[in-house]
Amino acid sequence: MTEWKETIAPDEEARFEKHAALLAGLQKGVAKGGDVVLRALHAKSHAGVTARLEVLDAPAELKHGLFAAPATYAAYVRFSSGTGFLQPDTAPDIRGVAIKVLGVAGAKVIPGLEKASTQDFLFIQTPANAFVGPDDFVRFVHIVSRGKALALPRLIGAFGWKAFGHLRKLMKTLSTSRHSFAHQRFYTALPLRYGPHACKLDLRSVGANGEAATKGPHGLAEDLAARLAREPLTYELGVQLFVDEARTPIEDASVAWDEAVSPFRAVARLTIPTQQLNGKVHDYVEKLAFDPWHALVEHRPLGAMMRARNHAYRASTMARRATDELTVEDLA
Repeated sequence: MTEWKETIAPDEEARFEKHAALLAGLQKGVAKGGDVVLRALHAKSHAGVTARLEVLDAPAELKHGLFAAPATYAAYVRFSSGTGFLQPDTAPDIRGVAIKVLGVAGAKVIPGLEKASTQDFLFIQTPANAFVGPDDFVRFVHIVSRGKALALPRLIGAFGWKAFGHLRKLMKTLSTSRHSFAHQRFYTALPLRYGPHACKLDLRSVGANGEAATKGPHGLAEDLAARLAREPLTYELGVQLFVDEARTPIEDASVAWDEAVSPFRAVARLTIPTQQLNGKVHDYVEKLAFDPWHALVEHRPLGAMMRARNHAYRASTMARRATDELTVEDLA
């Protein structure tokens, strides 16, 4: 269970720097010289809210890092859509949930931020990525960013018939993209350390009422606003441990770890209390950087896709002039 390992290619750093530069160029291109630079991905925010994360009393093998002992932490949560540009919610997209936990003691991963008191977790709708690694992912994003009209022939030219496999995986995810955030399950999709273990995490909504589907160009935000005006939202956070490289690979981001082999087990509960989606908190959350590398050493991201994010997220954060992680405030 703890015999996981990473495989790092000798040219990886150079390739990932190029990927980060390409994504940063796309980010600036969307801004078109304006004052507001959007995130390279997950540009559209549906809500930025305050929350609390309650760590449960889990079995001994799951007591590591942030989850080592029962405790309650303040947090920020950002609900988003995956593309690097703004579009109506009626357009298919990958939805995401990002959590920034506050007041977390312990050494952090990023040099210069070892004393930061935050821990980030990022989730999307799917338990795996549509791509094995970052090279294909960045190439796909670059092609799609050049416009929809010629996207398919360009994708076929770049990937051959594998392009249809990538598209099928993406379409499977997009089929639920108009569902309320309150009715969905989210996953880190990519692995991270869990003390001596490797793991993936999930976020499962609990006890949501009302309709699952949303309507209109801003239906997801309107749904969240209406729900949080009348009742809290609750999610269960679970951990799925690495078993072996064949069934729970670290480097192949396209493989969903089989829950029959390694089930998710609850280690925390995320509660978003009733609140008005006011400008102050939302605007502050938009200034924050949500990055899986904002992490305790015990929760360091793993695998090539995560290592590529270490370059890309830093470039995006600097381009947006995001809030310094050492100065994050609690507005709750």
